[in-house]
Amino acid sequence: MNTKLIATIFRWVARVIGIVLVGFALLIAMGEGMPDLFPQPFVIQVGFLALSLVLLGILLAWRWELPGGIMSFVGWILFIVAERVNWRHSMFLILFCVPSLLFLGSSFLRWHHEKHKSA
Repeated sequence: MNTKLIATIFRWVARVIGIVLVGFALLIAMGEGMPDLFPQPFVIQVGFLALSLVLLGILLAWRWELPGGIMSFVGWILFIVAERVNWRHSMFLILFCVPSLLFLGSSFLRWHHEKHKSA
């Protein structure tokens, strides 16, 4: 099994999905406008922070896959916990997890390839 090829495929699929999600989120933010977060309830503030972590993690993972993937995944979990997501209506939210898992998988596969290449 060629782990380096699979890692490259994971990385590029994560990049494409991630850029589409970031672009879509930015379009929504531009269309709706940025809300004033200070008068919002704490749960909304945490949800906004979590979504920001997800999006920044996706962008960070273009350069550093492992830290970016971890940041994005932690942000996703925080968002799910803070918003108490109804899983029946959350395909879009599940999609936000895909790039972080692919970046983490790519990072692991590249590490595995380097480990076994030197042995």
